[in-house]
Parts: sequence; C-alpha cells; structure tokens
Amino acid sequence: MKIFFYIIFFLTLAACTKSAKPSPGTIEDVFKSPLIVGASLSANHQGIKSPGRLIASQLGFENNILQVAQPGGRSKFILASVNEQSLVGKSVVVAMDLFFWDSVDGLCDEASARAKRFIEMVAEAKVPLVIGNIPPLRQNLGQPCMKRLNETIRETCKTAPLCYELKLNEIYTEVAKAGGAKIKEQFYSEADLLPDGLHLSSAGVDMMAGEIKKLLRF
Repeated sequence: MKIFFYIIFFLTLAACTKSAKPSPGTIEDVFKSPLIVGASLSANHQGIKSPGRLIASQLGFENNILQVAQPGGRSKFILASVNEQSLVGKSVVVAMDLFFWDSVDGLCDEASARAKRFIEMVAEAKVPLVIGNIPPLRQNLGQPCMKRLNETIRETCKTAPLCYELKLNEIYTEVAKAGGAKIKEQFYSEADLLPDGLHLSSAGVDMMAGEIKKLLRF
C-alpha cells in the first residue's frame, strides 16, 4: 500500500512539473517595461501601488510603466484604449482585475469572447501575460458571469505559452479560510490584507507581488 502511495505521489509530482510553464526570463527583463491593465486593483487604489507597479518600481523601472486602468471599469471600455500597438516595446502585461466587473453583468458571451481575444492578442505579440481570474467581489453582489469567465481565462491561457493565470479566486478563498496569510515571517489577518474584502492594503500588495513572482518562477 505504501509503495502504491509513493508511485501515485511521484506521478502526480511529475505531471505538475511537466505542466508548469517555465519562467519567461529574468525578473529585470520581464518587468523593465510593463503594461498594467485593469480596474481599481491596477489603478493604485487609495494611493497604494498595484502589485505589478510595486515589482517594477523595486527594480527601478516605474517610469517605464504604461497604465490603462479604470476603477470599477468594464473590460469593454478599458480595452478600447489597448490594441496591438500598445504592446510594442512592452516586456509584460499585468491584467489582474481586467474582467472583475464583467462578471457582474449578464453579458457572459460577449465578455467571454473579449477575454479570449485579449489573451490571444497578447500571445500573438509574444509578450508575457499575467492575468487574474475572478474572485467573489462582494458577499451580496451577484456575479452570473464569474464561472464562465474563469473557465475562458483558464482554458485560453493554458494554450498560450507566455500566459500565466494568477488564481485570485483560490488565493482570496485560501486567505479567508486561513483567516489571513504569512508574509516575510509575519502573519497578517484577512482584514489586514483585504480591508474591504476586495482591495489590497500595502501588505496585501506585498503578498500579491510575491504570488506573481512565484507564478513567473522568479
């Protein structure tokens, strides 16, 4: 029985290792000229730098950032300012919360098609993309398109070699279950990290920047 367990364990480990995407390059190369796209988490909510901006600024590249972000914005309006030309010279696209508010509207087919086109556009430009899936935004806020959008993001990103899905739904759920998270050996409560249940505090941004670095294998 024990031998069987170890065989299953190592087969699972091998499968996970095989399916994991390699790093797109060094952290300096990837964050030297970022495009940050999304809603309030990408727009430096309450003066707190977004995770992508924090990483770039720590490396001395903050002046190279192109930011296209609208608090509470739907992707239809945000992406009106993003096209193939926007990707020229960009080293990475960070789209943590681009489709958050599309999950609230009932236009699931339209939003799902837009998510697929966006991921494919960035893939065609051969630019690394960090794209967040969608967590619950508010306890009392219906999100009829959340499941469909998350499926589209997961499946489309899976087939794009330089697309990395930041699993915010799972991260937010884990923080809620654990009552918080440890960052640099210090434990922060859920309220410390997500004061209103959605937006990130400075500690929350540190946590998410760490998740992005892990995702990109830095």
